Amino acid sequence: MESAHGYDGFSTVPGQSHVALLCHVTRVACVARYDTFDEMFDHESVASVNPFATRDEQLANIRQIYPPEREALGVVAIGIELVHGRQIRA
Repeated sequence: MESAHGYDGFSTVPGQSHVALLCHVTRVACVARYDTFDEMFDHESVASVNPFATRDEQLANIRQIYPPEREALGVVAIGIELVHGRQIRA
């Protein structure tokens, strides 16, 4: 699961899109929108974002990256799947 604040670029990502991420082609499996990161973790698995950190640790880390004014734009959770056999050369 990839999470970001809801600015225009991410808020319009359609499902089933292909996205180049870390030199791999991924498919957007689902897109969910939330008002806050807390709300996102009420509905999305904490482990799907980072399996090695607790909810509180992840919220603290995310909020270091996205200040309150960015979170206020809304949160977009993007479920992604690797498209097997498709790799982009860096």
